[in-house]
Amino acid sequence: MNCNLLLKTASLTMRSSQQLHQGVRHPKNIKEIIAAQTGGDEIVHQMETGLLPHRSRLQAVRIFESHLMEMFGDRPSSDVKLCLAKAIVDQFPLLRDEDGEGYEAWFTSSRGKHCATGYIEERLRNVRKRCKNRAVLAKAKEASSSSLLSTVTLNYTTTEVTHEEAESMTTWLKYNKEPLAQVKEFMEKTAASRAVYVRSHPEETVATIVDEYPHLLATPGMIEQDFRLMLPEAADALFLKWGQMSDGIFEYANKQNNWQQYE
Repeated sequence: MNCNLLLKTASLTMRSSQQLHQGVRHPKNIKEIIAAQTGGDEIVHQMETGLLPHRSRLQAVRIFESHLMEMFGDRPSSDVKLCLAKAIVDQFPLLRDEDGEGYEAWFTSSRGKHCATGYIEERLRNVRKRCKNRAVLAKAKEASSSSLLSTVTLNYTTTEVTHEEAESMTTWLKYNKEPLAQVKEFMEKTAASRAVYVRSHPEETVATIVDEYPHLLATPGMIEQDFRLMLPEAADALFLKWGQMSDGIFEYANKQNNWQQYE
C-alpha cells in the first residue's frame, strides 16, 4: 500500500490542491507535525529515545488526532489511520512493539466482531463522543434547564479537571484495578464526565454503562460516591428512607430485564 499516495488522494477529495499545498502534512512529516506544537521538540526527543512518558504520549496522540481531523474530518478511513500508525513507528523505531508488526498499539483495524483499537482510534472515538455529548447537553439544557438533573450536572461539572484529563483517567480506569487509592481518586475526579455521559445516553443499557465505567461495580462504594458528590444534601436520604421506598423500587426493578445480574 502506498500510504503517501493514499493520504494525498483522500485529502484532495476534501480540499482544493491550493489548500493542500498551504499546510497539509503527510505521514512522512510526523516529526514536523509534532515539533510545530508547543513542547513538541521535547516529545520528538522522547519518541526518538523510545522513552515516551504517559503524559507526552497523550499529547502526541492529541496532535495526531487534530491533524487527522483537519485533513479528513472526524471519521478518517482505516487505511489512513493505519498509514499514520505505520509512519510513527517507521520514523521512531524505538517505539515499535515486539509483538505483531509493531504499530498495533497506535492503531489496529477492526476484524470480524472486534472493533478497531489503538491510541489513535480511542482518541478519535472519544472526541466524537464528546462532541455528541456537548450537542445533546446543549439541546437538553435549553429544553429542561429547570430540571433537577440539569441542575445537578450544571453544578457538578464545575470541576478543575479538563476534558482531556477526565478522558485520560477514564481510559486508565478501564485497564487498572489498583492501587485502590488511585482508583478512588480518579473515579471522584471523573464523576462529572460520567454524569454527563449517562445523562446524554438515555438509550444505553446498564451493561453498556458498566462496560464504559467498570469500577462502578468492580470497586465497592463507587456508586455511592458518585451519588454523594452529585447530591450531597440528599446522600443519606436513600438509606434513611429505605424502609419506606424499597417496595416501590423492587417493584419497578422487577419490570426490567435481567436487573439481578447487576446486584
